[in-house]
Amino acid sequence: MSRRVAITGIGLVTALGTTREETWRRMVAGECGVRPATVFDASGFRSRVAAEVDMTAIDAGTFESDAVLKLAPGSVVVTNAGEGQTEGTITGLVDAGEFSKTVVKEPDNTPTFFVLRRLRAS
Repeated sequence: MSRRVAITGIGLVTALGTTREETWRRMVAGECGVRPATVFDASGFRSRVAAEVDMTAIDAGTFESDAVLKLAPGSVVVTNAGEGQTEGTITGLVDAGEFSKTVVKEPDNTPTFFVLRRLRAS
């Protein structure tokens, strides 16, 4: 029995851009999104480069838990750790067994961002 899959769209947020078009244009132009890390202090790591997303190009908004719940198992989401509302939403998703959470912290133990991995479908 064969299964059909329909891809209805694509959205990209990468180190090369925050849209599909911008990412593609810069990739085809041979640009590289890897550069010295600025989001956290990388001096304690062997590698000090990262493919960071330019957060100034993204509307901060709020964490969209409805959109996250539509992700397939195994999907990964990264979000800033600064918003109290965001942290509460993430805690709810983890407590419900929907996601695992990894907290990436600064050397002073301040949370920088959360990495969520979808465990199972609702």
